[in-house]
Amino acid sequence: MKLDKNGLDTFVTDLTNCQIVMEAWNFASELNSSQTLKSVFKRLPVSLQRKFVERVDLEADEHFAKFNQLVK
Repeated sequence: MKLDKNGLDTFVTDLTNCQIVMEAWNFASELNSSQTLKSVFKRLPVSLQRKFVERVDLEADEHFAKFNQLVK
């Protein structure tokens, strides 16, 4: 997948739709698994990976990142 502006928009839409479906099926906890988060994180450009890490560090009221934080 190409992650230019349009590719990122499509990726975020896909992730949001995935989140909606998984929550409807009561599998939201699967989205927060380290394996899922790592898989999604690795698909982001390095610049966005860095921004995400910085943002999570600033919002660190919990010990682990959540899927919805990554989608934001």
